[in-house]
Amino acid sequence: MKNNILICGAGQGGHAIAAYSALMGNEVTLYTHTPKKAEIINEKGNKLTLSGLYNAEVQLNDVTTDLEAAVKNNENIFIVTDATAHQYYAENMAPYLTNQNIILVSPGVGGALDFTQRVKKINLDSDISVSETDTLVYACKVPEIGHSYIKTEKNSILYSTVPEDRDIGGLIHNLYPQFQNANNTLMGLDDSPVFHIVGMLKNSDRILNQEDFNFYIDGATKEATELMEKMDNERREVASKLGIEPRSVKEWLNIAYGVPESDLYTMIQNTPPYQNTSEIPNRSPAPKTLFHRYLLEEIPLRAVPTVEIGKIFGLKLPIYRQMINESCRLTGIDFWKTGRTIEDMGLTEKDILEWKTRYS
Repeated sequence: MKNNILICGAGQGGHAIAAYSALMGNEVTLYTHTPKKAEIINEKGNKLTLSGLYNAEVQLNDVTTDLEAAVKNNENIFIVTDATAHQYYAENMAPYLTNQNIILVSPGVGGALDFTQRVKKINLDSDISVSETDTLVYACKVPEIGHSYIKTEKNSILYSTVPEDRDIGGLIHNLYPQFQNANNTLMGLDDSPVFHIVGMLKNSDRILNQEDFNFYIDGATKEATELMEKMDNERREVASKLGIEPRSVKEWLNIAYGVPESDLYTMIQNTPPYQNTSEIPNRSPAPKTLFHRYLLEEIPLRAVPTVEIGKIFGLKLPIYRQMINESCRLTGIDFWKTGRTIEDMGLTEKDILEWKTRYS
């Protein structure tokens, strides 16, 4: 079935999902707030090139910087950006959204709840459906604007929808049958940010020196992976309090990429999309700055709400706190103040304490 789909964001994920959605026969509009990106793709006849997992040239319906027109002309909206941009989209889309809109946002803890709350503050009559995924479906790159290189596609993606009695399954399963409804709007806690957070902080000197190294293969030392597992155990403890059956990072690597279970260090070294190849010698290059989404997104929108929720249950989460404090020190940003709160999600402490009973 052909759908009209608006993809917001012309970064790595936006390029990949827009191209694949068009490849599957949908009418796709790509929105970017960067005029230069739109201009480059417009000059290519609004076509995107796919390579890697797929090899094709696909035709988009439109590539635009006019958000109002893009929202008004498309019922189905996928926001494929860093989670830090979700506030921008919620507030700028809100006046044009109708009850027919189906929206999918990329990861974060409580991202769909937060998005819905921000829209309702501006558009009091809105009754939109907003879904949130636990992670991006692809490991992908943009070699140049208009070209998406997809390294691999994850085998399992969790999502949840607000309100919970609605489901976008019909739309999304036509594209990605591996999407599974977790039926828990805080299911973002089932995905771990430890690869990015620990990787950034344990390699901060190398990143500040702008060294060239594979972030996952070279950066995930045995010492780092031991810390990742300890931090991951804290996340799993919080998730369990909310009635979520949390996967460990090792289980996630096995499910997402089919890596045989072993110790975490060995599993990361044997994860195909992380490994260098003869064609791509540095397949997962490390960031050249600490002001990168691996901290700017993961700390305020995953780590901080995890600690805030854990605090309600009396959990101390010392490693999470250590990682947040270290990120604040290195970036000069007070993530404790800028991070997502339960109030942002429209929840109270009572809601959190009773969360598990909602799903039992």
